[in-house]
Amino acid sequence: MNQIAQLPNDPDPEFLKKILEDQRVMIELTKQSLFYFFNIYFQIPDRHPSAPFHQKMFDFAQDDSTKRVCVVAFRNSAKSIILDTAYALWSVMGIQEKKFVIIASQTQERAYGHLKNIRKEIEENKLLRQHLGPFEEKTDQWNTSTLIIPKYKARISAISVEEGIRGVREGSYRPELIIADDIESLSSTKTLEARDKTYNWLTGELLPIGNKNTKLVMLGNFLHTDAAIVRFQNLIKKGAVNGKSLTVPIVDGNNNITWPGMFPTMEELEKYKASFGSEIAWQREFMLNPIDSEYQIVKKDWLQYYSKMPELKGDDYRGTFIAIDPASAQSEIANYTAMVIVSVFGDGDDAQIFVHPNPINKRMTVMELEQKAFFLARSFPNCSPTIVVEGGGTQKAISQFLMGKGFRVEEYKIGGVGKEERLTVAASSVQAGKVFFQNNENASKNDKELINQILKFGIERHDDLADAFSMAICKATEQRKSIPEVFTVGGDDDDD
Repeated sequence: MNQIAQLPNDPDPEFLKKILEDQRVMIELTKQSLFYFFNIYFQIPDRHPSAPFHQKMFDFAQDDSTKRVCVVAFRNSAKSIILDTAYALWSVMGIQEKKFVIIASQTQERAYGHLKNIRKEIEENKLLRQHLGPFEEKTDQWNTSTLIIPKYKARISAISVEEGIRGVREGSYRPELIIADDIESLSSTKTLEARDKTYNWLTGELLPIGNKNTKLVMLGNFLHTDAAIVRFQNLIKKGAVNGKSLTVPIVDGNNNITWPGMFPTMEELEKYKASFGSEIAWQREFMLNPIDSEYQIVKKDWLQYYSKMPELKGDDYRGTFIAIDPASAQSEIANYTAMVIVSVFGDGDDAQIFVHPNPINKRMTVMELEQKAFFLARSFPNCSPTIVVEGGGTQKAISQFLMGKGFRVEEYKIGGVGKEERLTVAASSVQAGKVFFQNNENASKNDKELINQILKFGIERHDDLADAFSMAICKATEQRKSIPEVFTVGGDDDDD
């Protein structure tokens, strides 16, 4: 085992050729290592060099002490061929020696398709057939398509979310491995009721057919932030469930391509993206942003743009608002302090709101935040902006500081109103075509991030800019349910 563990994890063709020349070594090596089993038996045409995340998939599957594995990865990432087809076979003929494997999918047709891929490997792969020996396929009393592998006294059965599966058992064996591959779809994740139904099937029917030693491998795409696989991932991340979790978009948070063997350059990836034909599908299937235009709070085609903002003066100018969503923590996972500025022109149905370029989106200390807000407000010499600060805790001290500097400050009282509700209120003005963003191909990173957070609210990890935007629009339109507490500054407002 130690010698095998020291073998290279990225074998070159010459190394594999030497292994193939010694059948005894080949058999022993492939039994011990899922990685080598895959690389030796699965000779895929036009195969791309593997990526680091593939090795994690192999490691998670091969570690039989890890009983719960969740992998969310982009389409065509090879997750199914590794963790479904190859792993199901290796778990039977390798050192794990599973006797009963379940492959679950949303529909019986899809589940049978996964089983058909396994059968195809056995029928068409001569090396693999030498190891597995004869097999047969049948439909049994549980209405599950089943592949029998007599040489190993094992079976691989395909079931679906639609089926009743209680009591599934092979002889004295309960399922020792459950591979849940795409047990959800867009339609099954659209409503909370549907998401709960899938999750309850997973935890209340599928998992109980095993025992305490049964291994669960879940894999799929990122269809919703509350999908069953995401719920399970969150339990693993919190430590409530002992397992391993992996999320792999095609481009990571540092703008690195996660499978450079398939797409060596960003230019090649962009060409592939252009051929895909749908931005929404691309974001959902490859970037793992589950965007569904029907359920977005703000839709892309609602956005209006301006080339030049009107001057902050004249009879139609009504005011400028600086909305601040404070965050004082400095850790790498903390939220950002966001500041969004809007100016209002016109009254009533004719009112228009212009979003200023270059919003602030940065982690700051309280002192840095106060100074940034002070200088930002001072940058409007020809008008007196109103500063709107999300209320509560440290925020009150920020409001008091700015008030002491002579600015008009209003505390935005949140109450029981959540971020989603605030953005929904602001979205009505966006949909009505009354909100305008800067039309600039050279927009700053933060300008783009503001739009990104608005369109992908509930999906992106951070939503601070989107929340500051909501506060600014709600204040500008005076559509909030409660009136903010106003910190009165000495003197007339027009003299600020």
